[in-house]
Amino acid sequence: VVLVKNLMNNEETKAAYDMAAKEAALKLNVAGLIKKIPLEHVVQCDAFEDFDWNLMDWMTAKIEDNMLDEKIAGMTIPEICETRSKNCYHYADRYRLDYQMLRHAYMLIREASIFSCPLQLQDMLDEYAQHAYGIDTHYRKFYYHLDKVGMGINVEKIKELVENIYTNKFVAEFSYKWNQALTDEVYHTWPEVRQEDFFDTYVKPFMKEDGREGRVVVIVSDGLRYECGRELLDYLELDEKCDARMHHMLSVLPSETTLGMASLLPHKAILVDENLEVMVDNMHCGNSMAERERILQQSVPKSACYDFDRVMKARQAEIREMFQEKDLIYIYQNQIDDRGESSRSENEVFNACQEAMEEIQALIRRITGYVSVTRYLITADHGFLYKRDKLMKCEKISMDILPIDNPQTVAVNKRYFLSAAP
Repeated sequence: VVLVKNLMNNEETKAAYDMAAKEAALKLNVAGLIKKIPLEHVVQCDAFEDFDWNLMDWMTAKIEDNMLDEKIAGMTIPEICETRSKNCYHYADRYRLDYQMLRHAYMLIREASIFSCPLQLQDMLDEYAQHAYGIDTHYRKFYYHLDKVGMGINVEKIKELVENIYTNKFVAEFSYKWNQALTDEVYHTWPEVRQEDFFDTYVKPFMKEDGREGRVVVIVSDGLRYECGRELLDYLELDEKCDARMHHMLSVLPSETTLGMASLLPHKAILVDENLEVMVDNMHCGNSMAERERILQQSVPKSACYDFDRVMKARQAEIREMFQEKDLIYIYQNQIDDRGESSRSENEVFNACQEAMEEIQALIRRITGYVSVTRYLITADHGFLYKRDKLMKCEKISMDILPIDNPQTVAVNKRYFLSAAP
């Protein structure tokens, strides 16, 4: 046992061991023999990769048959996946993505199946912010790992199951009840923080927290939805030097980039004219960095707006110059929305989410190390809804029922319809 373990774990002999184990498995018909061994004796074994195949086949079958309470040696399917993903198992690196894909499929199916959406908007927000966001996370993580391991025939049924439950059980129920609860009266009388309150509620007090002036960096990630923010929070909390908190706001309508970005800036009034041009305190606010900076400097003279990639690629001396004598910095990241906008790259949006979270952490470490900034606010202009399967025509709102020819109609596009008509 010691000899074999040393061969398995030694960097110089790992490859040779794998070749020998593969050849031995074929000659000894290990794949067939393993099926005769009780699973509780297999779950800890890693001498052959056939053990992993056997376990994954068993878990796949149980998930497909919705037998989610089945266990091996007292371990649930997620526990088995987590255990077999640990580095102490020889083939963990090879099959970690497969195990995590199955774990997230299991978690989504279990959580979405028992999900019950409240009727009141406040209750919906509380439920989503505390629990239901996890369903979106599991859906994202399932496809993130599936895209990396490839679409094998053994997971086709699981993919169909995940897609069906997520779309028809979770999204359909939540979106329907949300639209029913979000009436004009509820929206206009919402008592909690709204997106247009962001600067006054969070930025201004943060700059003077504890009675002392402090430089603040605001990172605005285009399309970073709530559940990604929760995962980012988990990452930040792993750093013992970091004290991270999270809140949510009710976004503006329509929830899209231009209006969302304007709402995050300091302002007294935001107006949208008949050409959908956004004006902040009588200053034009499109997607121009210069326009945003001009608006920001009206309230905070020592402030600036920068593109995320520009800061990430800058040298230490350049970053220090960019931040010199600045009290407030807005940094704009466009990783997620940029990838999700195009039909050619929309299936990469979950990869973009992961990359965006990693980039934000890297940027914080970079700025902190270079200019000793310790106060950060991370937010988004809007989130997004996404499902992997293409929308069917019956799932779309027909243009025929919209008053497109009405003189009061302002705009019609694939995301929203604006009209002054009641």
